[in-house]
Amino acid sequence: MIKRIGLFLLFSCSLLLIPACENDTPAGDEGAEGPSIAELLPGRWELTSAMRAGRQTELLTGTYFEFTPEGQMITNFGIGNGQDRKAYTLDDKTIRLPDDKMQLSYEIVLLNDTTLVLATSIRDIPFEMTFAKAKADEGELQ
Repeated sequence: MIKRIGLFLLFSCSLLLIPACENDTPAGDEGAEGPSIAELLPGRWELTSAMRAGRQTELLTGTYFEFTPEGQMITNFGIGNGQDRKAYTLDDKTIRLPDDKMQLSYEIVLLNDTTLVLATSIRDIPFEMTFAKAKADEGELQ
């Protein structure tokens, strides 16, 4: 009898946990979460902090990324001291540079209207970069 009561309690408790494991977003209602990555990404993003192999680094100070709605990425992050303009594609949470010689890709760790966190690996060294969205110039708003 005690075994049956124990099994009944175990079964009852497991039924209570099932709803907690389910997705809170109803199927087909993904748009209710807010803007998509493709909507939030365009604009200029300026580096606020960077981690290299898990340690804070000043190596990337001054780095920026600018993403256009037309699929262009403009950045000063790369080999050389100049500005690079490359085509990019967005695959779920990954920014890919198909024409890049180093075959770099960036994983979007976090993206909202003010913050972008990207992770990448260069020569097997992991980098994580945090950016703030730059304010639009008054001339751009007109």
